[in-house]
Amino acid sequence: MKVRHSYFVYILLCSDGSYYTGMTNNMEKRLEEHNQGLIQACYTFSRRPLVLKYCLQYPYVDDAILREKQIKGWTRKKKEALINENFDELIRLSKNVAGLMELLNSFEQSWFGPSAIAQDRLGLTMTNAPLSILKNNLISI
Repeated sequence: MKVRHSYFVYILLCSDGSYYTGMTNNMEKRLEEHNQGLIQACYTFSRRPLVLKYCLQYPYVDDAILREKQIKGWTRKKKEALINENFDELIRLSKNVAGLMELLNSFEQSWFGPSAIAQDRLGLTMTNAPLSILKNNLISI
């Protein structure tokens, strides 16, 4: 039986303009650790200060790990589309529509999902966002 907790997948903007994607069970503590530079071998050590650009909560560690790996494999443009809640561009850049649908569906479980502004702009609700986006953009996939 899976135990529910809070796990976060996050994207940091580094001082050199690169992005770092990670996963944690304590977002505030992990961001502080990154910015303090506690581990010299860490990618972010020489790229401080860091800015949290994206964070999504998951109830199960397996889901968070899978999402982190997925996002780490994305291009910079695709990560920026996610950060900017540009779902049209995210779909356009996606090769794996099923994986994208899973990500968009995970916004329902998040404290940091699409903003109310993004939902209004797209005419969506949290529960119909992925399906609506895909229906309206099938030709551009």
